[in-house]
Amino acid sequence: MSTKEILEFDFELDSKKTSQFMTRYEYARLIGERAKELKTGDPPRVDPNGSYNVFEIATRELRERVSPWRIERKLPTGEVIICNPNEMHIRDY
Repeated sequence: MSTKEILEFDFELDSKKTSQFMTRYEYARLIGERAKELKTGDPPRVDPNGSYNVFEIATRELRERVSPWRIERKLPTGEVIICNPNEMHIRDY
């Protein structure tokens, strides 16, 4: 069995290993998982401004860069990189 090397990734130090842009799949997964947490009673990390839609609140948390999650990317070399979504560029999906 091969051992995986898990690295906490810093985009400023080594930007050639992976893209700084969040994929639409990572974006959807983060929004969905965070919305599920909010629905089960986890307090929001942003002011909801009267909104009760958990997807809107989860999207605002991600856009305002206060997401508690991490993204795990597997590279073809076998390395696993842990990316902080609060440091990533988010396209308009």
